[in-house]
Amino acid sequence: MNQALTVRTVSKHLGISSRMLRYYEKAGLVKSGRMDDYAYRVYDEDAVKRLRQIIILRKLRVPVKRIRDIFDNSDAANIIEVFERSINELDERITALSTIKAILGRLVYELREKANIHLQLNYLGSSDMLDVVGGISMPNNILEEIAMNDLRKADDVLNAINDADVRLIYLPPATVASARSLGGDPESESDNIMGKFITDAELFRINPGTRLYGFNSPDTVDGKHKHGYEVWATIPDNFEVPKPLVKKWFAGGLYAAYTMKNDFKEWKLFNNWLLANNDFEYDKREPLGMSGWLEEHFNSYNLYGLKNKKHTLTHIDFLIPIKEKTENVNNGESILRESNKIQNIIKTEFDMSKAIDVDLATLIPGTNQTEGMSGEGKNIQKFNISGGELILTADGDLGCAQTAENYTLPLRINLTAKTDSTNIRVYYKMGEIIFNWECNLDELRFHDILFGTNYGYEDKGKIPQNEYVDITWVIEKEFMEIYVNGELRHKGDNYQYIGLLMREPDQKVCAPIKISAAWGSTVTIKSLKVTEL
Repeated sequence: MNQALTVRTVSKHLGISSRMLRYYEKAGLVKSGRMDDYAYRVYDEDAVKRLRQIIILRKLRVPVKRIRDIFDNSDAANIIEVFERSINELDERITALSTIKAILGRLVYELREKANIHLQLNYLGSSDMLDVVGGISMPNNILEEIAMNDLRKADDVLNAINDADVRLIYLPPATVASARSLGGDPESESDNIMGKFITDAELFRINPGTRLYGFNSPDTVDGKHKHGYEVWATIPDNFEVPKPLVKKWFAGGLYAAYTMKNDFKEWKLFNNWLLANNDFEYDKREPLGMSGWLEEHFNSYNLYGLKNKKHTLTHIDFLIPIKEKTENVNNGESILRESNKIQNIIKTEFDMSKAIDVDLATLIPGTNQTEGMSGEGKNIQKFNISGGELILTADGDLGCAQTAENYTLPLRINLTAKTDSTNIRVYYKMGEIIFNWECNLDELRFHDILFGTNYGYEDKGKIPQNEYVDITWVIEKEFMEIYVNGELRHKGDNYQYIGLLMREPDQKVCAPIKISAAWGSTVTIKSLKVTEL
């Protein structure tokens, strides 16, 4: 292999995301390689040249399938035929736009001539106005000297998403197998883990309707934290999954769906469509790795279900959770909301007469794997007692300090602790609460104690840095409450674990309490008390 460039270098140099590089590889347009003693993909000079050609052809609106035809048969006659087909399609669009332009010109003329007369415009199907862009400069060399600025301007207008491009769909609730990877090339790694599971388990034979979703987890954009990606495959409820995969619950719901045509930058265009929509608005819901946005991969059966030839043609739907827009709340609802605010700031004093004061010196190092993360999570590096306080430091999110004893539900956990930056995390069974979450300090994170399902509550998760706070987590069989310094941050009674315990009231839940720092934070624990209720 000649000079090899990393994914990051190629992505930065060509101005496309690493995910688009992966997409072009899956579509069979370009190949990457591996180097000795280097775990990730690299591209040689020929591959980079090929990528430049792909980018130019995509800007010229040549579909991926036709680009593959060009690369499979570089005969001049074949290339001319491909380009002529694209020219014919553009001619059709130009004709349509010219017609619209002529109609608008006629309307302008009529309005100028009859400015004081009310015009009847019922013959028009809609009142949409079209943006018009200037002409595209003619290049001297079609693959090397394209007037890229003009192409980008035209590309933005032609790619604008309208109502005809979007479908409204309902995704049914489902049990899913989850594969998550962090750092490096998480899309490829989580995809490989899931692909092996689907193939080994013959999932498409057992569950022909399997659907495949993916999302950033976490969706880091600040460069300070490692980027992750999570892949979900829907499975039968009673299906067991091997580690490192974990079993989760997807609540489903109403989504706006858009099929990606060019690249992942269309996410922005899709979001712009929703922001301008009069009937629907964003509905924040789990999973929150990409704020609830999902990517559904429609070629999953082609990739994993066929025993012989595996087609690489990829189709991806962008999915945004939505809800119908509602009118402003009435006065009664406003009063109730204000009453709830007052209720929330009333400090609660807990009966500590039966609380067990846990000796911090008896806590032992443990590992939290409730999210089934593969990749680069690491255990706590610093774990010591100083002045009667337990100090924890971690550069990942797999390590924790845990009690030597198990505690039985229902229970109340009282923790007095502080963080120097982010992430105070408390665990029970599959459950977890996170304050000062590294991806969004304001959001309180909660994971269901028996199913691990993730929930996020905006403006409920921030606590001061370098200041001790009293965190109280009440886990009852009928509800769950979270307090900070006696103030109620969240109360809920609609979780999966509650539904299960209502169906099976005799089921016993027993587990140790775990506490951790994460992703570079230092957490100092002053006291830990547990009350079995």
